[in-house]
Amino acid sequence: MEKAARVMKITPLTIECPKCGSGKIAYSCEPECCFNHVCEDCLCNFLLGTRALGRAIPGLRPDAAEKDSCAPTAKCARCESLDVRSLDLDESTVLLAVCVLCGTVLELIYQ
Repeated sequence: MEKAARVMKITPLTIECPKCGSGKIAYSCEPECCFNHVCEDCLCNFLLGTRALGRAIPGLRPDAAEKDSCAPTAKCARCESLDVRSLDLDESTVLLAVCVLCGTVLELIYQ
């Protein structure tokens, strides 16, 4: 019997409000200051950080498209790039992301 292949999807960074679960999140600051996010439904404020998990995915490339300045964002714990995307692995139980600049696999951390 063959082992099922792991499914991996890399998408723009998407998060949910830690208070109400809404996906309507706006980034409300500048990277030079902090990573404050606000839920558009319940107005909960929270910071978003990352932690390197010691794994990497080689060969990723940053998007050339212009980014929405209000879209959720986080800084890579390894290289400090803002080119962080959501990483969906079919067996993962934590919020994962990947830095498309250095390839580091990250855990998203609500602060």
